[in-house]
Amino acid sequence: MDVSERRACRAVGQHRSTQRRPAPANPYRDMLVARMRTLAVENPRRGRRYVMDLLHKERWQVGARLMKRLWRSEGLLVPQRRRKRRRIGNGKNGIVESFNGRLRDELLSSEIFDTLAEARYLVDRWRLHYNHRRIQRALGKMTPSAFSARCAWAPSRRLAPLARDAAPKRDTRSATIPKLS
Repeated sequence: MDVSERRACRAVGQHRSTQRRPAPANPYRDMLVARMRTLAVENPRRGRRYVMDLLHKERWQVGARLMKRLWRSEGLLVPQRRRKRRRIGNGKNGIVESFNGRLRDELLSSEIFDTLAEARYLVDRWRLHYNHRRIQRALGKMTPSAFSARCAWAPSRRLAPLARDAAPKRDTRSATIPKLS
């Protein structure tokens, strides 16, 4: 009995793609998934976009759609953040509060410190990782140390207007404009 694939699938209520053979093994994708899983374990509080940025930094070729599909197929999830308790008074500086939240989520909540020396060592290790290895989207996907090194030679934006005001003024009235002939 010769029945087309389209007609047979419509009769049983299945999509046609379910009847085709599976895709061949892809060693690049297998290595990509293994590296993606490793990075997800190393950065438990970070999500798919951060892991994708790390993969791009390591020169992996992965797009947003493929990353989303692989992330979902591997069942990787970022644990939900606990609701923040409202503080009265000290919540003035958002950057410091954000940093303290990250420190608490990524280090203090996940480690048990037996001695003060161990606590100092782990906090210092986390600080070095945060400043030298962890990329930040707000800094153009650079680490804070790379960003500060790049900005060290650039003039400060706050100082630029002061430098412009301190520069000697030119007399524009006496300047002659050459005529084009």
